[in-house]
Order: sequence, then structure tokens, then C-alpha cells
Amino acid sequence: MNMPSAPKVRDMLSFSVLTPYYKEDVLYSRDELKKENEDGISTLFYLQKIYPDEWTNFQERIKDLNLKNA
Repeated sequence: MNMPSAPKVRDMLSFSVLTPYYKEDVLYSRDELKKENEDGISTLFYLQKIYPDEWTNFQERIKDLNLKNA
């Protein structure tokens, strides 16, 4: 079986995971999503870059909702 080599640790993306307990909703306000950290990176920008496929899917779902509500 051909398996690719693992990337070096310094090349891996670092992130933390927030796991809701039971049925808790995890919601950010618009201000929290846009607020920049000390490096000038917002949570929204970070999520868009780390999860591009999910961001695209989200945009499609929001567009569909907006069309249905129009």
C-alpha cells in the first residue's frame, strides 16, 4: 500500500476544537467573528481559510435560504 509521508510537525496546521456538551449550540456574534486578534486575524477569516469547502457549502445554503425568503 502506498501511503504518503506525514508532514513535518512545523508544517501542520494547528487548531483547537470546541466540542459542545450534549446539545449546546455554539454561536458567535457578528462582532466576535469579525474581531481581530493580536495578529490581525479574525475568527471568520481563520475559519474561511482552514475550512474552504465548508465555507463554500455554507454560502450556498445561505444563498438558498435568502432566495426562499425573498
